[in-house]
Amino acid sequence: LLPLLRRLAMEYRKYDVREPHYRAFAGSIMTALERTIGEAWTYEAAVAWVDELTMVASAMLGIAAEADAQGPAYWEAEVVGVDRMGEDIVRLRARTAFPYPYQAGQYAAIELGRLPWVWRDFSFAAAPAAEQDEEHSVLEFHVQRSEGGRLSTVVHDELQVGDRIRIAAPAGELAFPAGASRLIAVGHGTGLAPIVALLEGAARAGDVRPAPGVVAGVEADHVAHDEPERARLRGLAAELGLLTTGSSDFHGDNKDIRLGAFLTDEATYDELVSRATGLDVIAA
Repeated sequence: LLPLLRRLAMEYRKYDVREPHYRAFAGSIMTALERTIGEAWTYEAAVAWVDELTMVASAMLGIAAEADAQGPAYWEAEVVGVDRMGEDIVRLRARTAFPYPYQAGQYAAIELGRLPWVWRDFSFAAAPAAEQDEEHSVLEFHVQRSEGGRLSTVVHDELQVGDRIRIAAPAGELAFPAGASRLIAVGHGTGLAPIVALLEGAARAGDVRPAPGVVAGVEADHVAHDEPERARLRGLAAELGLLTTGSSDFHGDNKDIRLGAFLTDEATYDELVSRATGLDVIAA
């Protein structure tokens, strides 16, 4: 139960949930139980429920207090870039008011000033800067438009440079396992964001596992990537000894993309097959 309570307590921090909120919640639960169960609701049952709710609230408040002592629940940030990478993907860059510590492979919830109290999770699309700025951090996220998605719609249609947003404390433990000889990293579309961040982090850390002799494909020519992003992925692939692949081309309806426009070239495909036989694997 404790891991679940820890996750929930960390999630609730950005909503500024405090002890009075837990008291109100517990009171509502007790009232609902009494009204629903009726005559079967006994004093002993009420005492047991109070004990359980008190235990849960105390644990979550303690976890939140410990986290508050280590850092804020969220960082204020200013939008410094809203660039369209493709038909339905936007690169969002934001500069925090003071340094934001995180690790490649993590994610964070974002709240827009134009859409308060609506938080959505996004993976960091780049590893932390090699040289940290002492005053602020610039964070990058790739936001795909989702049908009916309130936050993604605002990002695509309304968000502007200079707008204020909030970025919650980082979360997640996605990472290349230490000591593992076989690494598999699979991503597609915006799911490539944490994979690229991990590869960048590995390159900066001198991790030699992503090296020639492994099967490594970075989908640089995905239809959603603009030319700067494709160039960045090709440069990263060259640095790590990875292969660059095309796109799987077509996903869903209403895509104005010619089928087969971004196929992996035959020589690269043959090299992928060749490297795959009995060798370590990193594929993205």
